[in-house]
Amino acid sequence: MTTPPTAATTPLTMTNHTMTTAYQQGQVTPLSPVITEFVYFNGDWWTIDPPDAWIRITDDTFAKFLDQQYYKMKSTIDLSVRH
Repeated sequence: MTTPPTAATTPLTMTNHTMTTAYQQGQVTPLSPVITEFVYFNGDWWTIDPPDAWIRITDDTFAKFLDQQYYKMKSTIDLSVRH
């Protein structure tokens, strides 16, 4: 899911309201159905910063780790749905 480096215009933070709106519009993908503290939105991973903000993940190594975990959990969920 990791894309080329994010444009300098992408904010480092956003409000919970903005993220919730994007989620309701189907633009946000959580890490898994139960791990919603990390989400993929607009080409980047984000994490919640309570009470009302989200922070963009800027560490490439951690973003790649989240990619790996997302695909690992997605394939596990896909397999369990088929059985």
